[in-house]
Amino acid sequence: MSVTVPSPQGGAIEGVKLCILSLRGEGQTNAAILLAQAVDEPDDAKARGLCFAARDELKRLEDDLRRAERPPFEDWYRKTWIRNDNSPSNVHRSYEHVQAFLQVAFPQN
Repeated sequence: MSVTVPSPQGGAIEGVKLCILSLRGEGQTNAAILLAQAVDEPDDAKARGLCFAARDELKRLEDDLRRAERPPFEDWYRKTWIRNDNSPSNVHRSYEHVQAFLQVAFPQN
């Protein structure tokens, strides 16, 4: 989602897009719902499909973040000593964990 907010001096306020991305939770929420459904799904093929659908939701968020990280905001969401691999403030954490799970659970893909 791209939002442009006019500034009082003309032009646009660039940081708004990053703030909106930071507050966006629907990708992670939708992925969590799909994963919860996968856990309860008795059919393995359907559960697998739900897991990959969850990954796709998180991939869209990753793509949005990548598009937002352009000058002067490159590496805006990079890992730091505060925002490490398992930190709740690491916006990449959900995607990375689901991706790691899928590689173990479904190694052929």
